[in-house]
Amino acid sequence: MTRFNAIILTVFTLLAWSCNDSQQQEVELSAPAPWVGYWDFQNYPGPNERAYLRVPDDSGFEVTEKNQMLEFREDGFVREFFWNRCATEPVIPTGWKDGTWTQSGSDPVVLQLTIEGQPRAYEILALDDTSLVVRSIQ
Repeated sequence: MTRFNAIILTVFTLLAWSCNDSQQQEVELSAPAPWVGYWDFQNYPGPNERAYLRVPDDSGFEVTEKNQMLEFREDGFVREFFWNRCATEPVIPTGWKDGTWTQSGSDPVVLQLTIEGQPRAYEILALDDTSLVVRSIQ
């Protein structure tokens, strides 16, 4: 190894080790939010609460099974499936309703959703790899 190569290797090694905590934290914070993905509606466990199970995607579900399913994307896009079981007036077509989401707060985490112009806010009560429970706060 030449002296020049040794100096370059030393400089790059020192740069790699000199990374401060704030730089490392920025990398950790850029990970997707844990609620990104598809969530299949399960039930209402309590007043103004909704429980969901994580699913890989919406394929294989019948229209009736997709009702109230949510999809959160990393870019702030959200959509909710609506099934109009009665087709009563005014008729709202069955299908995905598009919107946006943002996070406000961290303890508790609050998700601000706007789906087809209708604002909603949900407090996350429980979240792990397989389930999500939220409470409507609006």
